[in-house]
Amino acid sequence: MEKTRVLFVSQEIFPFVKENELSKISRLLPENAEKNGKDVRVFMPRYGCINERRYNLHEVIRLSGINIIIENNDHILIIKVARMPNTSIQVYFIENPDFFQRKFTLRDDNNSFFNDNGERAIFFTRSVAESIKKLGWSPNIVVLHGWMSALLAPMVKFVYSKHPLFSDAKIVLAIHNDEFNESLSDNFLDKLLFDDLSADLFPNISKKSNYINLMKDALMHSDAAMILNENVNPELVEFSKSLDIPVINMFNENEILNNFNDFIDDLVTEELLS
Repeated sequence: MEKTRVLFVSQEIFPFVKENELSKISRLLPENAEKNGKDVRVFMPRYGCINERRYNLHEVIRLSGINIIIENNDHILIIKVARMPNTSIQVYFIENPDFFQRKFTLRDDNNSFFNDNGERAIFFTRSVAESIKKLGWSPNIVVLHGWMSALLAPMVKFVYSKHPLFSDAKIVLAIHNDEFNESLSDNFLDKLLFDDLSADLFPNISKKSNYINLMKDALMHSDAAMILNENVNPELVEFSKSLDIPVINMFNENEILNNFNDFIDDLVTEELLS
């Protein structure tokens, strides 16, 4: 029987960046999925704080060199790869000197939110999709961890679904306690739109480009959701439950590891039966 192919996309994965709830779960779930017989690929940004020598990152020439155009500006995509420590899982790193060379993730050393975080998220998610196309690998399930990854949900549904590699992919939005209070740039929505991605697909971001609205619009274009922290904003939890998609609450490590594979297996079975 063919293995279920699961793509994990996360803004943070331990031990490449500091351990927190999101980065820890973003490591544990791919490991757990592989142990349960899944074919796994993992993507994250290559922040400047990641030690390339320690983790033996090296460039994948055949995947690098694409230009991602955001609001008429070209941004070069470089792909590096390394193994997740003590596993056989390949982690693909999205690199770009404009967005990810700085020695921090989402905030500077004064804890100030980077002004271009919205554009960084757009570049990251579009780069993941373009890299999958070059890999020629078709995911059955796409698991998105964190707000920076969440933008891939509408992109897959309304742009990349036209490509045969993504045509049957089910999107699972994993919601963590990664809320930020700032708003993204005033022209964030303009930068987000490309091809068939139109403003009417983002009724919440169109009002204000903050965390809650971004996640609401991502949920609207997802096939399922996982609430992975009991401190997730209640407004977001209620919104997820108002949609006609499966939503599962898993608030501790044991629950997550015990239930995740059955959850995505059910989604794949539903796809095969539909």
